[in-house]
Amino acid sequence: ILLGEVNEIIWCNPSAEKFFDMSSNNIGTKITYILRQPEFEKILVSTTRKSKNHENKPHIILRLKKTFEELVLSVTLIPYDKKKILVLIKDVSDLERIENTRRDFIANVSHELRTPLTVIHGFLETMSKHNDKKLILSQALPLMSEQTVRMTRLIEDLLTFTKVESQGLRNEENVNIPFMLSTLIIEARSLPGTKHEIFIEHCSELWLRGNAEELRSAFENLLSNAIRYTSPGGTIKLKWETLAKVIRFSVEDNGVGINQIHIPRLTERFYRIDKSRSRETGGTGLGLAIVKHVANRHQAELRIKSEEGIGSKFYIDFPMERSFTNT
Repeated sequence: ILLGEVNEIIWCNPSAEKFFDMSSNNIGTKITYILRQPEFEKILVSTTRKSKNHENKPHIILRLKKTFEELVLSVTLIPYDKKKILVLIKDVSDLERIENTRRDFIANVSHELRTPLTVIHGFLETMSKHNDKKLILSQALPLMSEQTVRMTRLIEDLLTFTKVESQGLRNEENVNIPFMLSTLIIEARSLPGTKHEIFIEHCSELWLRGNAEELRSAFENLLSNAIRYTSPGGTIKLKWETLAKVIRFSVEDNGVGINQIHIPRLTERFYRIDKSRSRETGGTGLGLAIVKHVANRHQAELRIKSEEGIGSKFYIDFPMERSFTNT
């Protein structure tokens, strides 16, 4: 936006018109009627139009409230042609969101690793000072082992998440989904402590075009979540079914269920409904984030239906174009 001697708008480009809902009617209007921010007015007053070689370039970050979001704008003032000022405005909302996500991610990972490390360090310190090391060791080893398993699982999920978050779907292949599901069922039933009724209620013969490793990771995460949050003796059923416009993979349980207020945030990284329960059951808080990214990379959609105390159903709808009959 180009300003005249009294900060009136004398020209603006199409981007400014669109962004600020401006038109030719705004020519001659003071910029402060468009950008009603005290911080902006302050640097505007302090900017001199007589600066040479563009030495004086005041810069400010403004936050504008829109109907459904907050916009973050980078605004730079450049003295121009002695009597004018050029206002350069850039929307940096996405950059700030990415930076905030990065900070939150690092903070969450640090927090998740700190707890098991603190437990292990505490036991080692106790053993170094205690005379009866055998007694302490017998108590500490199972707990330290549990914490190292937790850290290993977290690191594995972090590596998986990093892979699926990267752009582009690599190594697409013909994936035998019926065989994959039968394998997952066998593995799930053989896990120590699994006392659930786990079965495939319906299985289409269709295969899927995609990345086998990522698809297995997504299906395995949904199945392990169902086991984790369903009491022993509960029922967990898998489906691979052809619908009108999609082919659907689903996992349904009669477990603890989820309050509706949590469902929109379930796929956020490290989001947990009950942190203590999640840690007790071995959750890392990354499983559903991985599932969502895998679904997105296969042009699919993750959906969640749940009722607290009744159970949950997680399903991924794949586009029919990705399915085929293997001959």
